[in-house]
Amino acid sequence: MKGSRKIVFIPTYNEKDSIIGLLEQMVRLYPDLEIWVIDDNSPDGTGAIVTAFAKKHPQVRLVTRTEKNGLGEAYKHAIHMVQNQPDVFAVLTMDADGSHDPLKVGELFAALGTTADVAVGSRYVPGGAISGWDRRRLALSAGGNFYVRALTGFPIRDATAGFVAYKRSALDRINLSTISSAGYSFQIEMKNALVETDARFTEVPITFYERRLGVSKVSGNIIAEGLLIPWHIMLQKFRRFKARRYLALVLVLATVFFATYKLSESPSVWYDEGLYSQVAAHISAGETAGFQTSPDKIETISKLSVGYPLTYPVALFYKLFGTNVPAARSFMAITIIALVLAAYSLAMNSFAPGVALFSIALVSMFPPLYGNGKSVLGEVPGVLYLVLSYLCLQKVVRRVTISPDGAKPVTRVGLGLILSGLFLGLSAVTKPIFIVAAPASLLALIIAVRRGQVSLKGLWVWLVSAIVPGLVWIVTQFHAGDTIRDVIGFYSNPQPGHSLFSLIVSNLHHIVTEVGLLYVAVTMAVWIISIVVRMRMRRRIGTVEIGAFTFCLLICAAYLRTVGYNRYVFPAQIISLIYFPEALFYIFAPLRNRFKLSGLFQSTLIPIAVLLLFLAGVWQLMFHSWVADYYGSHKTQYWQEYFATHTLPNTLFYNVPEVAIFASQKDYSQYLNVAPDAHISIGDANIELLKQGRFDNVIMNQNDFETMKTDVQRHYKPVDTAYKYVVLTRSTPSLLTNGQNK
Repeated sequence: MKGSRKIVFIPTYNEKDSIIGLLEQMVRLYPDLEIWVIDDNSPDGTGAIVTAFAKKHPQVRLVTRTEKNGLGEAYKHAIHMVQNQPDVFAVLTMDADGSHDPLKVGELFAALGTTADVAVGSRYVPGGAISGWDRRRLALSAGGNFYVRALTGFPIRDATAGFVAYKRSALDRINLSTISSAGYSFQIEMKNALVETDARFTEVPITFYERRLGVSKVSGNIIAEGLLIPWHIMLQKFRRFKARRYLALVLVLATVFFATYKLSESPSVWYDEGLYSQVAAHISAGETAGFQTSPDKIETISKLSVGYPLTYPVALFYKLFGTNVPAARSFMAITIIALVLAAYSLAMNSFAPGVALFSIALVSMFPPLYGNGKSVLGEVPGVLYLVLSYLCLQKVVRRVTISPDGAKPVTRVGLGLILSGLFLGLSAVTKPIFIVAAPASLLALIIAVRRGQVSLKGLWVWLVSAIVPGLVWIVTQFHAGDTIRDVIGFYSNPQPGHSLFSLIVSNLHHIVTEVGLLYVAVTMAVWIISIVVRMRMRRRIGTVEIGAFTFCLLICAAYLRTVGYNRYVFPAQIISLIYFPEALFYIFAPLRNRFKLSGLFQSTLIPIAVLLLFLAGVWQLMFHSWVADYYGSHKTQYWQEYFATHTLPNTLFYNVPEVAIFASQKDYSQYLNVAPDAHISIGDANIELLKQGRFDNVIMNQNDFETMKTDVQRHYKPVDTAYKYVVLTRSTPSLLTNGQNK
């Protein structure tokens, strides 16, 4: 056995009432033990009392520290002293307040023997007990131990015990500088440090007594530290075992699951999806890109609110897999997965790897990603193209090198700038809300030029690349008869019938009352504060971040002037989520300094905050979101079977494009009120034909049926109702011959 000295550590602060009784009992029971009292310069004279006692009992030693900075620091101070001394076999830690029974000291030392490196005085093994606590404190203690063990994976029943004997050889294998706890959570970190060195533990049953003398030293900071330390340990384990990669893989797999789960039914196929799916179907068939208003006429799509970056890929999937909902939504599912991967790559190129993992966690489990993304809509493809543009630009500015003479940065015009411009252009023409990405990104490029990250020639290359998708958009979107004035008027003011002031007031109210909008308000507020903090710290804001932040501001401003649909701010929600974790770290730095918090709070609180948001997203995705509401829906299946079993010739789909896409026969007509606020409708002539009873069948929304019941019931009677729709058939003699209007 190496060494023979055994030392007992007793930390004190204002323990004059209890220390003498404890010391007298200890020297009487264990004359061969050394007893070190580590006193934090107690103002009540504890140190002087111990000094007087030590003159009569040489085995007692006073170790005085100049300041009170926590139990953990006291123990670390004493252990450092022991590590510099010879012949020490073991040390034991115990409290001075009478909660630890001196009779158990010898048993703990004896338990070390040859098979254990650490002996824990345990309340939670058979024979262990707690005396003097009510049920509430017992429950809190047991729950706290379960909490620690669940997060850390400790093989120790009493993970928070402070009555512990350690072999000197075990202490020599740990690095005390890695233990950051100042309070009672030192006991948790200390055990973890020993677990990681494969130290062998044994637990000795003890009775823990309620404090007999003195007052508790537990403060709010100590309690908070105790709650955070297990998370800190768990995060350290993840970093050490490279769990980040596995977690990223799990998040991607979770994205794949939620993007494909109930793909055809959740969310339910709805109005705008019906519009865009129809356009893609006509493109796939080699027909005019537009909407069928009669069996022999297709209206063009000049004012359709999505462009070819959505409709043409969906048309390709129709060509490959058939014109059906699963085919179209398969493209959308791929887009969701690609967006999560692109967001992760952007975060990895912008932040530390751990922060990037937080970003992908928030983005991947953000419910609107699937609500807006599984439907055939332009929001997710538009954000994907935009994130890819940012990613390419970020790679460009990161590759800027210093010239050999150190005079100026060396910038190159390469594929990165071309791709950044192309993706930006694709985003801008995917949907009108992304047009504001153009000036925001141009601002970022101008700043990049001023910073020497991009040359002036590179800026022009980027601009030309961004314009190319716009030229393609003009060719594919607009046709003869479209005037620039009408088109610009539509895109600049899609709600001409509303007062701008009333729209802004109404939307501001939505922001503070609706969860989705409040979410983006919080993430943007955090981002703004972080930018202010960095500016005060004289830290330069990243070039790409400036562009992304400006885009989000413009999106939020544009939302205020529209009839408030939450998906109008969806792009800002996704982009701000990518930057949200990094913004939190910048915000916390001055708070930590102001309130004198340890680095533990920043390194643990932020992951916990992200985890809570992540879990909230998972819960919403599973139980309480737009997609979750339709997990049990069978609407797509219903209409597929309905049109497979019902022959409905000469049908009018009255403002229900989401039903028209299921029609098995193509001799149908359509009326579409695509933008009521902008007074844009298609197939208006069919309204008069409906009133005249010129169609054999009509499918319309029940609300529209109630509105038009007087006119409709003169010629039609309801024969089926499904979901919110009513199917009508003509009840009067036919006014048609051979399918043609008379």
